[in-house]
Amino acid sequence: MTDTQSLLSAAPIIRAIDIGYGRTKYTVDDEGTCRQFPSLAPPADIHRTRSSVHRDRKTMEICVDGQLFEIGAETALFRQEPVLHEGYMETPQYRALLYGALRDMATPRIDLLVTGLPVLQHGPRAKPLQDSLRGVHTVGPGIEVDIREVAVVVQPLGGLLAHSRERGGWAAREKRTFLVVDPGFHTVDWLMTRGLSEFPGRSGHIEGSVAEYLQRVRDQLSLDIGARFPNLLAIDEGLRNGGFRVNGKSMDLSPYRRHAQPIVDRAIGAIRNAVGNGVDIDEIVLVGGGGRYFQQGLEAAFPGRPIHESKDALFANVRGFHIIGQILCKCRGQ
Repeated sequence: MTDTQSLLSAAPIIRAIDIGYGRTKYTVDDEGTCRQFPSLAPPADIHRTRSSVHRDRKTMEICVDGQLFEIGAETALFRQEPVLHEGYMETPQYRALLYGALRDMATPRIDLLVTGLPVLQHGPRAKPLQDSLRGVHTVGPGIEVDIREVAVVVQPLGGLLAHSRERGGWAAREKRTFLVVDPGFHTVDWLMTRGLSEFPGRSGHIEGSVAEYLQRVRDQLSLDIGARFPNLLAIDEGLRNGGFRVNGKSMDLSPYRRHAQPIVDRAIGAIRNAVGNGVDIDEIVLVGGGGRYFQQGLEAAFPGRPIHESKDALFANVRGFHIIGQILCKCRGQ
């Protein structure tokens, strides 16, 4: 083995994962390249291979405790609702999503896996999650992944690290006050910091975020078309990118946003109650896939504050987790 090969083999393998209620995001290489798929794990379809005419779905089968699940890009084809409760991490669906991401990482060993939890779940749940992730996992027939160490951080901290890396010049900004707002699928989390130091008592979370926003849109849409529309993720995609179709016709969903505005107002109110009038805030950082639904509300609540939506906001937290992993390994001299 050459000296170069020896150095490469000794380099720690760092990966990051963010198993959200709406999307599972993860990194697949040392550079922190991100991938994602819906956080849906329906029971595997026993008729999957019934015809050679159909193109096979972009999913993979994952076995958890003797049950077969499908996970991957096209699980939205199933009539499956996301799991939306605090016991999510103990479900076989969560484990299936984890195993699917680990298989796609395509490495038999991970020296440090970094993940995150919502602000108020971190204290009681970080250690159990850490323990459940550490160890050897059989993620497919003859495929094992050995996770040697796990770090669990407060979720919005990942977004702040990613934002800081993007903007550069941290030395000039480390004494600024940041409000990081992370509208996820199940909760809105916020973190108030001076640099990377959290202000006690001014961070928090509130249940009811993107999922409830989309449910309000779906409820009104279903009333208008006279039938329940089955797919929340399709509504999310239609609100973000257009191209939404119902009953064989294109439809503009933007007028339906007003029916979901109470969800935004409630979250913004909770943030204001926690952080105050915001006169000491230098910068608001918006991360997470639901950021665009909440930006106007934040602008109204904190007028004059610069609001920066992180680049590729969906991946902001997991990119930050990967950066945290690199920092931790560097501090340990690895």
